[in-house]
Amino acid sequence: MVMHRSNLVLSASYSTPDRRHSHATTAASIQSYSSSTQSILKHAYSEKTRTRMWGMVEQFNTWALDAGHNEDTCSPPSEEILVDYVADTLAGHVSVLTARTHLHLLKIHWESKGWKWQGTQQLILCLKAVKRLVPPSSVRKHRAPVSVEMLVLLCDNLELGTENISPKNQLHTACFAVALCALMRLS
Repeated sequence: MVMHRSNLVLSASYSTPDRRHSHATTAASIQSYSSSTQSILKHAYSEKTRTRMWGMVEQFNTWALDAGHNEDTCSPPSEEILVDYVADTLAGHVSVLTARTHLHLLKIHWESKGWKWQGTQQLILCLKAVKRLVPPSSVRKHRAPVSVEMLVLLCDNLELGTENISPKNQLHTACFAVALCALMRLS
């Protein structure tokens, strides 16, 4: 069987699941609703979210074809395939938050077709590994905490006072108050 990228997961967009598959469905597909309900459900997510979802689905399709999977094994994919996908494409390349968002969008897509999400315990363990394999470029450096020295520096260089209240004075006073609150919260 020759497969094209568009035949894999994208081929059944908003269609009922193929009954040849033994996978149970957890959510009704969008076709099982009336036409007015279908039009409402299609707008449940913003255009940006739908665009990102289709990008994630296309990325999964590309990976699945390159990994030698066919439509029967990926409609919906088993947990083994999902774990392989995470290990091959996400682990060590993105942050765990990005990986979870990616998988969540794939889950929304498959559940909108009425397919049961296959990710359970092994996928959770795989995400824990993704967290430990986060690339350095995805790790944000921690800021230095507010210190008394910083407050003294702010006090010396800001126009704090009540005699000549101007927007500039109000902004400076607000900045100093925020820094003071941050210091008090740390101690």
